[in-house]
Amino acid sequence: MNDPSVEERDEILDELESLISSYAKMRNQFEGVTDDCEDIIELTSPLLGEDEVRELIEKGKGQVTLTRDPVEMSEDYLAVIDDIEQLTDKELGKDYEWGKCFSIWHSRQEAWQSSA
Repeated sequence: MNDPSVEERDEILDELESLISSYAKMRNQFEGVTDDCEDIIELTSPLLGEDEVRELIEKGKGQVTLTRDPVEMSEDYLAVIDDIEQLTDKELGKDYEWGKCFSIWHSRQEAWQSSA
């Protein structure tokens, strides 16, 4: 196998940098959840240098856009969610199509309200 050209090497490093930021964003996607990504740092530092990897991770962590839903893990929610999902899966089908999100949420809200 031939060594990559400078251009190929640069493309590979650019992709790696993008993946590191994306992975850090994914692992820290909820506000209030933090992951220092030490395993990523350990794995990729020999290729890019620890300072650069830490900078890329911080960049990814700074792109958090979701907040944790306080209802989602409440005891009330956990007590009924399996039944609600079963009802809505029966009504809407198990294979959700693109664009059905609002129908699913509405059906689950109605099932939640009728279970209360």
